[in-house]
Amino acid sequence: MCDVFSALVMKNGDLVFYPEVTDSHEDLVHLKNVNDSYLDPAFLRIEYSPDMYKGNWADINSYVLLHTAYEIPEWWTDELRDRTIERLRDRISRLIVHENRDVILGGACILAKDVHVERIVGSRILYADQGSLVAVARNCRIVKAGQGRFKSVTFSQIDRGNSASFGEVVNCHIDIADRATFDWIHSSSVTNGSDSKILDLSNATIKHCNRCTIDSASMSVITFGGTSHINIADDVIIYQRHNMIIDKERNVKMAQYDN
Repeated sequence: MCDVFSALVMKNGDLVFYPEVTDSHEDLVHLKNVNDSYLDPAFLRIEYSPDMYKGNWADINSYVLLHTAYEIPEWWTDELRDRTIERLRDRISRLIVHENRDVILGGACILAKDVHVERIVGSRILYADQGSLVAVARNCRIVKAGQGRFKSVTFSQIDRGNSASFGEVVNCHIDIADRATFDWIHSSSVTNGSDSKILDLSNATIKHCNRCTIDSASMSVITFGGTSHINIADDVIIYQRHNMIIDKERNVKMAQYDN
């Protein structure tokens, strides 16, 4: 059930929560070196995230607390629950950026609606709300790009593109592109192209194109074409084309995929 704000509540009431570093319950379990016993649980896995239907990452009042336990431990009292929510609200509220910034260095951040940030370096960008704008993101991990706009992203990891728009993406890895739009992906890798739109793909690799559309692809490698559509392909290697459509192609090589 791991989502952005995952935490452990220990039997003694301690909160184990590192949003600047990880959203994995298992990382936290290994950190504390605790036994995940069903009969006598030493901790409870929790998540504190916006309501699935009407929540907003930048609105702390829309967050709800969830847990994964089949049976709630006796020590998980209403008092401990309320205290845990209070501590989580305090920590997360500090991560939400409501005003324009020149620079954000390290840590983690959530960009509220219409916030502009000139430069983010070495940070976990947990979510970017509608109208938010990042001029430069370098050495970052973009967990959920949301509805944000990113002019330049370099040497970074993009977990989910959501419906964000990107200018140049250089020396990056994109895990799931979703419905995002990209002006230029260069010297980067994409695991899942999803339903994204890419204007220019150069010197890059895509493992699963799925339903993405690419205006121009050059000097790139595609493993699985899916039902994607490329307008112009030049010097592209494709292993399994599937139902991919290419309008204009030059020096396109079909290669054999080796598991």
